[in-house]
Amino acid sequence: MRRSLGPIATLAAALILGACASERDTPASRLSAPAGALAVGNPNSCDFNTMTRDAKTAFSNTDPIVSLIGDMQDAYNARTGGGATGATSKGLDVLAYIAQKRLTSAQHGTNAQVALVVYDILNANCTVLRAGLPAATATELDSVDAQGSGVEKSLAAGIFAVRGGGAAPAAVALVANPLGGRQQASPVWGVEPQAGCSSVDPLVCAAWPSGTTTDPRYLIFAYPATANLGNENAADQASFNGLNGFLIGMIPDIANKSVFTVGECIDATASDAANLLYHATTTPEIVGNRSPTFCVTGYPSQAMLTTRTWFASLGHRAASWLAPKPLFAKEEFDKFSGGGPSGWSPISFAKITRTHTALAIGKPPKTGVVLVDFYLTVRATSTQSGLPLPDVTIDITLANNSGIPAGAKLTHPAFGVTGPDGFVTIGVAVDKPGGYTFVATGALIGGATTNTAVTTSVTNVKSK
Repeated sequence: MRRSLGPIATLAAALILGACASERDTPASRLSAPAGALAVGNPNSCDFNTMTRDAKTAFSNTDPIVSLIGDMQDAYNARTGGGATGATSKGLDVLAYIAQKRLTSAQHGTNAQVALVVYDILNANCTVLRAGLPAATATELDSVDAQGSGVEKSLAAGIFAVRGGGAAPAAVALVANPLGGRQQASPVWGVEPQAGCSSVDPLVCAAWPSGTTTDPRYLIFAYPATANLGNENAADQASFNGLNGFLIGMIPDIANKSVFTVGECIDATASDAANLLYHATTTPEIVGNRSPTFCVTGYPSQAMLTTRTWFASLGHRAASWLAPKPLFAKEEFDKFSGGGPSGWSPISFAKITRTHTALAIGKPPKTGVVLVDFYLTVRATSTQSGLPLPDVTIDITLANNSGIPAGAKLTHPAFGVTGPDGFVTIGVAVDKPGGYTFVATGALIGGATTNTAVTTSVTNVKSK
């Protein structure tokens, strides 16, 4: 009787393995699996057998990723400080390795097969990277469409990079090179810390903020997507693998995204317009320009570089990159489109034209005193979307000249730049008594003038 159970047990095992294998064929099946479905034995354990098998398929049986997963398993099995928490740092090592090797000759499998390894590592039984992840970010990461899952699309034609807690280059989008290997997307787009790169020493370039776990690193992912620009026009050159925007997220999440600069290497200005970052959320915003430093001439290409070799490359490029002049001339430093939005996803770029910019002057004070500042508030908005416009330089001048005697003028230049809410408050003083109205003229970044606005009521300026 014991012998007769052997074939049955073997068949049952084969059926179970076959069922498991079919369920693992796509990222979608991984994402829909209940907690613990990938585990072997203990339903709360991490399935390193599956992870290793997937890694060998995606790379090779002898690829260094196999050893890295072994290190992760050792950390997981440690008697103290083990489990998913203990394995998280080693899991980030594996993700960093995947980031370095994706779309290179080291990758033997498809992007979908590499994505399976990523999902294995991100499984809650294996690391704590997804703990507290915002629902919107989880959806962007896990959703599956005809182009694949969020991870697969990031690996294939987007950003997939591990950063945090130290100096490292910007994280830019990489795509497959038709001749083999990979190359930076064209135009280049990506994310970097707000501080960007030092104008003095490239070795302090891009000091990334720390993450929220014991290991300060995090995974940044992004992939092309269609963004809803409302009634705004897309920027002339903005293109992300044929789409008008991209989704971007990070694991673990940092709530304050303004500590990063998101951008694309397109001209921030045109003859009569400005190309500004458009944060296409349910409460959209047009973001003041912050030109990304990874767009500057001479910034090393990352297509075939690991973080370590990037720094080595900097040493060889120092003669040209650190010439005896400012590293980034101001006109170049300001010329590209980017910014620090309040949050991420979706990101796009809108073309704000002079004719679609409206200025409005708030109600001026009824009275003033000669040579003493009083204040006018001006707001700039887009007539396309009604959204406030930042970075508009406002200049106030006299709309009439009714001073007694004639020839009144402002005692000092009266100008300012609108903030994120589109408002700016400017001090104005007149050198002669009289009744005055004022005109506001705006200029977009790059100098294109906007429509004007004139006060509708008179400010009576009296002598002291």
